[in-house]
Amino acid sequence: MIQAEPNRKTHIDFLRGIAMIGVVFANFNSYLEQQLPFEILNESANRIDNFLMSFNTIFLEWKFMSLFSILFGYGFGVILSSVEKAGEKPNAFFLRRMAWLFLLGIIHTCFWLGDVLHLYAICGVSLLMFRSVSTKNLLPIGLALTIGPSVVMAIIKTYYAFGHNDRLAYDVYAGLMSNNLLTLFNANIRGYYDMFIITGSEWHDIPETLGRFLLGYWLLKSNKIESFVASPEKLKTLIYLLFVPVLIYWILRGLLLSESSFIPQSPFISPFIKVGILLNTLFYSTLALMIYSKYKNNKPVDLIANLGKMTLTNYLSVSALMIITLYGIGLGLLPSINIYQLWLMAIAWAVLLIWFSSRWLSSHRYGPAEWIWRQLSWMRRMSNKR
Repeated sequence: MIQAEPNRKTHIDFLRGIAMIGVVFANFNSYLEQQLPFEILNESANRIDNFLMSFNTIFLEWKFMSLFSILFGYGFGVILSSVEKAGEKPNAFFLRRMAWLFLLGIIHTCFWLGDVLHLYAICGVSLLMFRSVSTKNLLPIGLALTIGPSVVMAIIKTYYAFGHNDRLAYDVYAGLMSNNLLTLFNANIRGYYDMFIITGSEWHDIPETLGRFLLGYWLLKSNKIESFVASPEKLKTLIYLLFVPVLIYWILRGLLLSESSFIPQSPFISPFIKVGILLNTLFYSTLALMIYSKYKNNKPVDLIANLGKMTLTNYLSVSALMIITLYGIGLGLLPSINIYQLWLMAIAWAVLLIWFSSRWLSSHRYGPAEWIWRQLSWMRRMSNKR
């Protein structure tokens, strides 16, 4: 028997909703910052644009995507438990689920070189190897995988220089502005190779993502989130403990962006940035849980929780809008739009997604993309109507 809808934890959906809002702003920013050649972006950016790009790097970039990764690991345990209760083989089910996610990620990469779905699928399969690991060992393993690869890459980069192909960046840009779909696909695949493969980024992103998954799995098995939600005083104490190190990260990250002589430009800065990102993620999550514990019976919390129930649909919607707005197959605004205009769009889109998610879930169990993925995973037709 298939469980029609798992027993969802509203505070987890609320965290997913908060993460989704952060990812909306970060991805709107990234579609322009990552795909427009630096020289063109630098010439067109005004002071507001430069401020917003710096704000994104310091306060948003990777912080909310890291929260998504942690919650993915948390959901991994929830899904396997639900599948076992339904009388299915959890490993086989999860492998099917990740296979479909990987295929979706590959398709998405053809449209957006910054896709994370294929990465999540690869790391999700690897998660199965840690099902029998004890709860106390999940935390150190997760931390080692989250931070360790950046140390290894820093050592490698002292002997071998990684870097983008500047000429290729212009070729990719020309492909994105083409009105030919196959040319667009080729541009994104080449851009993905240039940005994530030859730079070594993907090679350390995989173990780091797996590490964050394991941290989320540890949070589920140790029941830490629930214990903190039940004790607002613990949340308040954690916020106080995290504030100073997070503030130090913000200051140092700002100095790095300004290329201050106070901070040396070194590959070994990267591990400290990874630690800072993780601390930021924990800080934001703790603040979100504090808000949830105080206002959990209020309508705005329900709205954000509904946003979090449809993260796959909402994540893909950002790409759909950006493709239509920026690329040559759409309005072709990539060379003429400013960062600040994208941020205004991001505000409007986030509000629209919050409204749409609540409207959709008032009559459906799952978001459109979640429903399709669920059916493919279970290999059977299911009703989505309430």
